[in-house]
Amino acid sequence: MNINFEKILLVIIKSCSVLILLLPLLVTKSTMFSFIFPKIIFFQIFVSIAAICWILLVLKNPIYRLNWKHPLLFMPLVFLGVLLGTAAAGDNFSNSLWSSQERVLGIITLFHFYAWFLIVSSVYKTWAGWRMLFVTSCGVSILVFLLGFSGGITFYMQSTIGNQLFLGTYALLHFFLSLVLYFYEQKKLVKIFSLATGICALATIFFTGERTALIVLFLGFFLMPLLLFFYNKSLKTRLLGIAVYVFFVLVGILIFWFTTPQGVQVGQKVLPYIIQKTLYRFPDGLRDRMAIWSIGIEGFKERPVLGWGWENFDVIFNKYADPKKMGATYTREPWYDRSHNQIIDILALSGIVGFVTYCVLWITIFFFLIRIFFREQDMHKQLAVGFLAIAFLAYFVQNLSNFDTPTSLILFYVLLAFLFFLTQQGKTVRDTQRNGVHTKQLIMIAPFIIIFFIGSAVYTSIVPFIKSQLAVQAREQIIQGKFDEGFELYKSAVNGNSFTNREIRQTAVNAFIASLQQQKMNDDQQKKWIPFLSKEIEKNINKYPQDVRQYLIGSLVYRAAHKFDAQAIVRADELIKYALELSPRRIDVFYEYSQVLAQQKKYSESLKWAQKAVDISQTKEQRSEALKNKIGIDIRAKEWESAANEIREADGYGAFALENEPRALLLFASQIPKPADKEMIEKIIPVYDQVLVRHISVNIWASKILLYVKAGEQEKLQTSLDELKQFSTEWHTWVTELLKKEEQVDSQAKPDPALPDSK
Repeated sequence: MNINFEKILLVIIKSCSVLILLLPLLVTKSTMFSFIFPKIIFFQIFVSIAAICWILLVLKNPIYRLNWKHPLLFMPLVFLGVLLGTAAAGDNFSNSLWSSQERVLGIITLFHFYAWFLIVSSVYKTWAGWRMLFVTSCGVSILVFLLGFSGGITFYMQSTIGNQLFLGTYALLHFFLSLVLYFYEQKKLVKIFSLATGICALATIFFTGERTALIVLFLGFFLMPLLLFFYNKSLKTRLLGIAVYVFFVLVGILIFWFTTPQGVQVGQKVLPYIIQKTLYRFPDGLRDRMAIWSIGIEGFKERPVLGWGWENFDVIFNKYADPKKMGATYTREPWYDRSHNQIIDILALSGIVGFVTYCVLWITIFFFLIRIFFREQDMHKQLAVGFLAIAFLAYFVQNLSNFDTPTSLILFYVLLAFLFFLTQQGKTVRDTQRNGVHTKQLIMIAPFIIIFFIGSAVYTSIVPFIKSQLAVQAREQIIQGKFDEGFELYKSAVNGNSFTNREIRQTAVNAFIASLQQQKMNDDQQKKWIPFLSKEIEKNINKYPQDVRQYLIGSLVYRAAHKFDAQAIVRADELIKYALELSPRRIDVFYEYSQVLAQQKKYSESLKWAQKAVDISQTKEQRSEALKNKIGIDIRAKEWESAANEIREADGYGAFALENEPRALLLFASQIPKPADKEMIEKIIPVYDQVLVRHISVNIWASKILLYVKAGEQEKLQTSLDELKQFSTEWHTWVTELLKKEEQVDSQAKPDPALPDSK
């Protein structure tokens, strides 16, 4: 029986291509970062399978071999080579190669994207094949949009992409892709389908509520009439183009009027939400972006030639971030790993060398777009090329306020491969190149190729995927209070070398600290966990010595260990000082240092650092958190007057939100000694009353009653107890028992809280 190996290989490659286009639909809660991580993992697996078949295919049939001298194939490879070279000179080469589990866009993944680009460019040689890819991608985009409405019609729609900003980019590219498909295709049914895709893409952009996608879409609309001047020389068509521009001028005048005082009053009543957000909140969004861009520029100035290394923007951010300059931007996201501007990212991370290469890549893309546009004789295909050019321009412009994501890169490389296809139309492979490898030789070579790529897929994709699943299972066990089971799962998850270990170790620490604060873990369990976590966090610190977050969570672990080992707090002190060197203006570093000092009973120093956090706070949210941190230290330092004043101030900022109310308030009431200052108690009682208005809590009610006990206010104490008894006899009994215990304990001799809240 004759087996057509070539046909089998093509079927596998094209099947993998279709599966890759389906990945935007993939979401699994079985791994960490469920919207991004699994998409990249399966993308890399499918690329590895396709690469095996493609190498065998090009060995078998030279018609699928590519001309490596072609600039569209050569320049992306040069850019990746520059990223690799500058990363080797950067701060953390390992991080540049692998990135984080949250992003997974290190150089390893980028090479997978380049490999897929080569495969698609090589295999899809007819419009019929490209039609299938485009229709598949458009169909997936419609499903993504419809799934976004599964929770109801609302703005800030995320769907299976995970972030409305990323979804907006995905929809934006599909809008222009639908126009390319419409004008390049002749079949009426496909044209109708492409129009449906375009309508869905427009609706998606609208319901994401994202300004960037909307602004870039308007830019695309503004450029579209230009095509009317080129694709048809008739006066009628050109007049139509002029009419469209007149329409845009009128729309521009109307938009300007909506920004005037009279227009704002009308616009806030009649304009759709996304238009209002774009017109009236754009300055706020621009300030946020500019605050991050300025940090990237500072990083570029320090290392202008080779940069800091790909995926190391967090190092720059931690070094230059200043809450006084960033304000609300810092509050919303204190751990930026992107500047939200692709150009600035490339400048800061790969220097002038990377920036020049990146610019040459884009110049190459637009050179071929312009060349093909003016060469094309068919008017409809010329329009399709024009919309393809607008798609690339839209992608470039939106990345000035955004960054690459898996879903956007998948579509970008599809469009780039299609552009390569357009440059090859009419060209044939020279006969002298037709000397493929014989099938028998191919069978002998195949096992080596299969072993290499399967081994690579296991190391880069399958093992990390399994480890991420184990981490999720471990976290679920901890939530259920099964600490031994969770411990074993976390041990398995970090066993061996994988780029996923960093985030898994961090989640293990977070789960441990949360269990301590909720008083769910006993001493024996803590003694089991602490040595394991200490060892693992030290591994993170050694591998990522510029990552401030590792020092912070390491300090948390050693502060917890201080309960069993008096010397552990010394290591916590060392770690937090390293963190201060790396990031001298981070509020959360100030928080943690103040806690480390307080645990060493260096209260005067501790209060100074806590006050620094208060002083540097620029927003209501920042000051609220800083005050909560300082209140806890005031209580431990027995600075009751200061604590009382700050509780009143913090309440005015909304610090004691429902989820945070009981801890500081109950701590203050239980720790303050008798007899307490009656005047001070009278001033602070209204805070407890306000909290009880917002949320009836037995802990807060007990705290209020304790304050009356400490102040010797017997009449008010009895009144509160009577009110509590009427509200709940069960609560009354619990509080009465608490008061009996209080009488038996000298409040002055109460131990220091083991692990107060820390950011």
